[in-house]
Amino acid sequence: MTSKSSVPLLAATPGMRFEVVTVTPALATEWLAKNFERNRPVNKASVQRFAAEMKAGTWTLTHQGLAFDKEGRLIDGQHRLLAIKASGISVSMLVVYYESASPLLALDRGTTRDVGAVLEIDGAVGKGRGRSVAAICNSLHNLATGSRHGFLTVDQIKRVYEAHRDGVGFAVRLSRSGRLSSPFAAAAAYTFPICPQRIEALFAQAINNDGPALHSGAWHLNNLFRQKVSNTHHQRLTNSQAAVKCVFLHMKDREVKLFKVAVEGMLDGMSWAQKERQRLDLCVGPWEVAS
Repeated sequence: MTSKSSVPLLAATPGMRFEVVTVTPALATEWLAKNFERNRPVNKASVQRFAAEMKAGTWTLTHQGLAFDKEGRLIDGQHRLLAIKASGISVSMLVVYYESASPLLALDRGTTRDVGAVLEIDGAVGKGRGRSVAAICNSLHNLATGSRHGFLTVDQIKRVYEAHRDGVGFAVRLSRSGRLSSPFAAAAAYTFPICPQRIEALFAQAINNDGPALHSGAWHLNNLFRQKVSNTHHQRLTNSQAAVKCVFLHMKDREVKLFKVAVEGMLDGMSWAQKERQRLDLCVGPWEVAS
């Protein structure tokens, strides 16, 4: 049996025994081998998010932990244990051992709090804005770093939001209209502070298809909205970069018949946006302050 560090709690509770356990990756592996065979399917995104919080040191001990039924099967907490394995980090968990009837059918009957809900509860964003802010900040982080993978922790989303508050606020207004997905909203957020009036006018014209000139930035942006899908990390990043390229064309008053996100391997739209943000002493990366 793998060793563990635990603190007994409420040991006399009828039908249940509680303890706080420091769960190591080795212990997580051992307990996952006892997983209830009909447990719900693993949500990989949740595992990645939990693991990121553990690596960042922001995972905290709460009343939500692990549970075993009277046969010793793991009936709650598989995502937390998988995250411990993935992160390689030992964390403290509240563990419940049921010594009578299994409560399996009663578990997870409530509404799950997603990252957006946590942002609202924390007071970081206003009520009803959390989900939009979280989605835009994830896409904005990928746009600023060129990353095609990953989910941000709540603390990381808050850092992106603080660094890009004006742009994200503008993008939230666009996305909540239901006409702009988060990758395009991220491009709006990143470029908006460069020239707010012109960029707001650009997105309004592209969204409403309000007579954009042929082959202009607004024309290409409108085509992106109508034609592009964002089902994969790669597609979402490419769409964000393409939207920034449209902003670049608009700000330079250029019209191009053949639209290319990259020219000779260089993302000229992103290069322009980064230089403009740096010129204005704005954050260039997801949250780093420009030097």
